[in-house]
Amino acid sequence: MKSLMIIDGNSIVNRAFYGIRPLSTKDGIPTNAIYGFLNIMFKEITNRKPDYITVAFDVSRHTVRNEMYKDYKAQRSGMPDDLAKQMPYLKEVLSALNISYIEKKEYEADDIIGTVSKICEDNNIKCEILTGDRDDLQLCSDMTTVLLVTTKGGKTETVPYKTEEVMLKYEVTPSEFIDLKGLMGDSSDNIPGVKGVGEVTAKNLIKEFKSIENLYANIDSDKIKKSVKDKLINDREMAYLSKKLATIIRDVPIDFEIENYSMKEPKDNAGEIFTKLELSSFLNRLNIKENNKEETIDFLPLDKYYYTDKLYYYFSGDDFYADINGKYYEGKCEDIKDILKLYFENEEIEKYTFGAKEDIVNLNKMGILYKNLKFDSKVAFYVADPTYSSYDLTAFIYNFTKENINNEKNCIKYFRQAVENVKDELEELEVSNLFYDIEMPLISILANMEIGGIKIDVGALNILSVQYEEKLNELSDKIYNICGKEFNINSTKQLSTVLFEDLKLPAGKKTKTGYSTDNSVLEGLKGENEIIDYLLLYRMIAKLKSTYIDSMIELCDEESVLHSKFIQTGTQTGRLSSKDPNLQNIPVKTKEGRNLRKLFIPVKDGNVFVSADYSQVELRVLAQICGDENLMNAFKNNEDIHQNAASKIFNVPYDEVTDSMRRVAKMVNFGILYGKTEFTLSKDLNISRKEAKDIIDSYLNKYPGIRNYMNNIISYARENGYVKTLLGRIRYIKELSDRNFMTRKAGERIALNTPIQGTAADIMKIAMIKVNNRLKKENLDGRIVLQIHDELVIECSKNDCEKIKNILTECMENAIPINVPLTVAVGIGSNLYELK
Repeated sequence: MKSLMIIDGNSIVNRAFYGIRPLSTKDGIPTNAIYGFLNIMFKEITNRKPDYITVAFDVSRHTVRNEMYKDYKAQRSGMPDDLAKQMPYLKEVLSALNISYIEKKEYEADDIIGTVSKICEDNNIKCEILTGDRDDLQLCSDMTTVLLVTTKGGKTETVPYKTEEVMLKYEVTPSEFIDLKGLMGDSSDNIPGVKGVGEVTAKNLIKEFKSIENLYANIDSDKIKKSVKDKLINDREMAYLSKKLATIIRDVPIDFEIENYSMKEPKDNAGEIFTKLELSSFLNRLNIKENNKEETIDFLPLDKYYYTDKLYYYFSGDDFYADINGKYYEGKCEDIKDILKLYFENEEIEKYTFGAKEDIVNLNKMGILYKNLKFDSKVAFYVADPTYSSYDLTAFIYNFTKENINNEKNCIKYFRQAVENVKDELEELEVSNLFYDIEMPLISILANMEIGGIKIDVGALNILSVQYEEKLNELSDKIYNICGKEFNINSTKQLSTVLFEDLKLPAGKKTKTGYSTDNSVLEGLKGENEIIDYLLLYRMIAKLKSTYIDSMIELCDEESVLHSKFIQTGTQTGRLSSKDPNLQNIPVKTKEGRNLRKLFIPVKDGNVFVSADYSQVELRVLAQICGDENLMNAFKNNEDIHQNAASKIFNVPYDEVTDSMRRVAKMVNFGILYGKTEFTLSKDLNISRKEAKDIIDSYLNKYPGIRNYMNNIISYARENGYVKTLLGRIRYIKELSDRNFMTRKAGERIALNTPIQGTAADIMKIAMIKVNNRLKKENLDGRIVLQIHDELVIECSKNDCEKIKNILTECMENAIPINVPLTVAVGIGSNLYELK
């Protein structure tokens, strides 16, 4: 059966305009809406492969609905200038692509869509409606699918709806969807509905009576509450009018010969308009020649590889793209494996790339060594601005050349220029030393950590998985016995009902979906009922089983070795992170979590682990940055820093500090780094806010340097928009200029913590580089295995473990020169558990 795709032009172009950062040509023509529209359209054409295609546009704001109701859409402001400027160009692009568009004065695009879908149904042709407007769901049928474009977490996706999907999502049929809107109204279109009837009430009424007409025919039914009945009677006329306004017209007088809308090749002038709008990425996608001229690509002769001294390249899946001496080259990795070996093992060739760590790991799997990495632009991009949620090549090219790239073959043409531009950016930001001396050497270290991996006792892991499954079943039975029924323990809604309705426990914070049952709520309910302890234990074991035990069984290789991926660009503070699995979060606070560390063992039989863990490194960094004499002297005198703080907070001699005093001081010491307020401290200690404020004031009065730092760093961040670590690492803090008060307060906490946590991260990275260099220099049988927060773990032979223990201590304690001592605790063990 043939299919037609009709695109809701205004809906998709609006979504693109507001969803994509501003883009423009060198001549100042805005293009972001066109760029986004085409991306969405081409993606769905590729996925759906329609036989026919067209686009529907609104002509003007005044339509037949304004004759019915003068305030229809009256609240909407006009189209933004930068979007209005793009509309003629978009239509020019569509024409060049041989895609016809339909407009009809007095009617909306939805009405054209409804009419075309009706024509398709009458002619036994499937209709697919590409839109971001849920109003079109009323058109769903067995023959008509609405492809609803949605955005979640910054990612655009398309969800197909037919009758069944509408009923599952909204509990009404597509035609009943109109009645639903008629009752509840629609503020976005200024459709009034029945005053006082919201979505829930409207949905229940339509589910019961199926239509507005039938609802009013049965207005005296005892199934309608009196208060609702009164509202319905008062707004009867408005209900009928609202339904009419919400109903898509399906008989718009348009000339529509379906064969006129068949998919065609682009016109000869397509290259001209795409070139004018600087949308070069679409030229390759559509196989259109720029300005209709033949595009020539110089391929590097394979027998000339040895003439190059600079290799600008990147891998994309199984494809290799390169710029070598200004010439463009591409090939399949399998086909050019020998050439890759010659390139990458040649120490005289400088390599410039984007994401070298992954390349080192993948080339290693092919038996190829990677030599003379000169510049990793992904890491450079991160150092220049660590606030991006992800770092990809097209974003890098755009940021440093302003070229819009959406084709991997095209990237290499601009890659060399982007590299040069980001080098200049690093110089301007004064972070070149940070990049070249710390981040670049770290790349190969992380790659080798990933390649070498860490072994896991899979046999013990499997046994533990079975034991935990049995334990979960046992806990489930105990929970069910207390409740007197079975339910889904992992369902917040069902658990909420059991705890707060069945068992009548005091309810905590309420969310949109009901009362919260998160761990903080359960912790607060301890002692109320024995079910709470069982639930907390159940959750802890379930997380251990799913997140660590079962996933690690799947992730380890045939030799039972885990190759966790270490991420250099994953945090805004400069700290490393890891995934598959996340070894940064191996639990240590519970017995079960600590026991899990016993299963991590050296890869080589007979080897041991040696680890060194920084002692209170962030507080030591704080002392260095703020220069407070009391804090610095405490570290210089090797005092217990929490006991020292307690002595000052509570004004008692150092030797008379009690355990409870020390506990409070410890909470303040660490909490102050994260902007802990009297409100959170009072909650944590179960004391009044005044008492908590007195404690914080006493602390800051005894450590005035900390108070000065807190005030000064927030002022600096507000003035400059960023903060820096001791080694110059920059973090931009956009939150400080946000309209929302709570977001601004979060920005202040970021400003306080980043110089501390970021400097600690820099110290650890320097230590890793120094340790790695010493291991190589002294030709010792040892390699870095893990970096977990403030701990560095080495796998080595027993013969070398004492030497490596000394190297770890020396390198970590002397990573950078500061005015307070950096100290580490060192351990040796046959597994991770024995290191603590």
